Amino acid sequence: MGFVMFNSREEVMRCFGDLSLPKIFCDIWNGTAPRGWLVLYPAPYRYFLVGQTWIPAHDLDPLIPLLEENLEYLYGYDRKAGEYVRYDYRTGERKVIGVHYQQFIGWLFTDLCYSALLDVAEEYTDAFNFRYMDELRQWASEDDDQDATQAQHAFVDRLHD
Repeated sequence: MGFVMFNSREEVMRCFGDLSLPKIFCDIWNGTAPRGWLVLYPAPYRYFLVGQTWIPAHDLDPLIPLLEENLEYLYGYDRKAGEYVRYDYRTGERKVIGVHYQQFIGWLFTDLCYSALLDVAEEYTDAFNFRYMDELRQWASEDDDQDATQAQHAFVDRLHD
């Protein structure tokens, strides 16, 4: 059975329970999450414009859209592969950022660290039910001369649901 893109926010939000996502995802999609988070990672907007743009819809069919970044990246859950991915609207590139929820949030929080926003990750740890904040702090304080992407993957790969 193939997957079909979602046509409404309500259709997407009904999937949040199936993924056991914390309440903050509904708050983000309803616009009631703290403004500081909504500025960084709001609910997807561009996803719902796909039929009106050059983005091929079949690229997004299996994704449950979760968050968007700068109208450039879509973070979602790939229903077919069972993975969390970052989709680049500009290039069509899909990057697996986690095979379970803790890895997905770990990826977002490491991105925040690279932007010198560890304090933001700390502020939202409980809201996102992230269980690895101590490890993230340790990781952020290390200078291991590793390529940033490799270091991010190495950290995220250590996280378990």
